[in-house]
Amino acid sequence: MDRGSNFIGRLTTTDGQSVALILVQAGLAKIHNSAYNASNYKQLLEAEEKCRKEHIGIWTNYEEPSIKENENENERENNPENENIYESDIINSTYPRFRDVFITYITSDLKIYLQYSEHGRKLEQLQSELREIFNRTKPIAARFTADNEWYRARVEKIEGNNRISIYFVDYGNREIITNLNHLTTLPPGFSQLNSQAHEYELAYVRASPDEDDRQETKNALLDEIGNNECLIKVEYRQNNIEYISLYYINTKENIVKKLVEQGLIIIEQERNRRQIRSTLLYDELQQAQTIAKVARRGLWQYSDQIEDGATEFGFTGPLIFFYLTN
Repeated sequence: MDRGSNFIGRLTTTDGQSVALILVQAGLAKIHNSAYNASNYKQLLEAEEKCRKEHIGIWTNYEEPSIKENENENERENNPENENIYESDIINSTYPRFRDVFITYITSDLKIYLQYSEHGRKLEQLQSELREIFNRTKPIAARFTADNEWYRARVEKIEGNNRISIYFVDYGNREIITNLNHLTTLPPGFSQLNSQAHEYELAYVRASPDEDDRQETKNALLDEIGNNECLIKVEYRQNNIEYISLYYINTKENIVKKLVEQGLIIIEQERNRRQIRSTLLYDELQQAQTIAKVARRGLWQYSDQIEDGATEFGFTGPLIFFYLTN
């Protein structure tokens, strides 16, 4: 270990190959002064010389130094003061000290981050306690990236590299948080109110199979709604999901019908038996879609036929979900 408390060692693969030699042979690393005592020092020199001559990897733009530069190099090597500088941090490697580790990260300039194996159980215990704090069933507080404000949330998944999938229970949106400072336990009293985001789907319609079209539909729907209060009517229930029609609160105009008429949403081709009660609404939506087809609007710009990707026909892509707050 040097004076900066940096642990210097030799890394080998499971089959005993020197990682340093592999990197030098590939032209991805240079030989450090401290390698002169290594058992494979000659191989390292030969590998570096070969890469330098053939301009491999980091030696691609290498140019041989001028005579003056060589003279300066010789002067530096013959200066005992400089020699002390270069050798003062080198450990006497005649007594190698091996340590079991796990490599966790390597930077582009070959800095290596690792964990000592003997601390593995302590880390596992810490991770277990962390997961318990951010348990999926327990509400927490999370800072939302868009406005940097705190909201009630729930952890959905904890991945590697501190990637935590968060669901905001009062709004229905999700995001991946990597900064643990953006998460904290929910203060007492803030969990008494139930989650305020309630999931619904739009009745009789579905989004286009195309990702760009789905995004356009979503944006159009957000533009129509804005931050205004709306009316909903539950048309039917299926698989524990309630399907709704959506209206402007002032004019009582059907928002979904308006988007269908603009050619932005597709009508389901077949109705489930549970949907028959709202025949009038379904017929109105069909008429609106006919208008869009005739006028070649939106999704019907180039054709009056769209490949049916509904769930009952095998479609597994995203549908339109609504999260409403009280």
